[in-house]
Amino acid sequence: MKGDDCGRALGAYRILFYALLLVVSLARLGSTCKVAEIPLALWQPVGIFEVWHLAPLSASSWNALVLLFLVTTVLSMLGLLSFLSMLLAGLSGFVTLNYSQCFGGGTHAVQIVAIMLLLWPWTGAGHFLSLDGLIWKRTHPDFQPQHYGQGIWMGRFLLVMAFTLAGI
Repeated sequence: MKGDDCGRALGAYRILFYALLLVVSLARLGSTCKVAEIPLALWQPVGIFEVWHLAPLSASSWNALVLLFLVTTVLSMLGLLSFLSMLLAGLSGFVTLNYSQCFGGGTHAVQIVAIMLLLWPWTGAGHFLSLDGLIWKRTHPDFQPQHYGQGIWMGRFLLVMAFTLAGI
């Protein structure tokens, strides 16, 4: 694929990824909000929480983080303020998806999604099939598409590495 075709494919992947993430997140919202109610005696930080010596979040902080994640996920799916919304969805999603593991819950399967969330802002996926793309094309009619294949290859590489490392 070249130029516009690859950009449209990446835009479609962005919509699908964030739509599925939103559906799964909303389906788990009841149990997600209860994470803040888990006794602090069960807190055993892992990953970034252990490395950076992060303390458990208060219930209000947790709920604000989940709300930020949901709002930025919707904005990312729509492609509105694409880079910023995907960046904030990535950062809040990375913390949200990994937080339950500090209480002994969760699985490692969320790691692929969490890492992919951090990669999306740099793929250029907001240029096509997005509200930003519509606005940009009206104000910059001579816009020439860039190389959008890198974003697709980053996602493919991430999936291949997950399956490769699981088999080692």
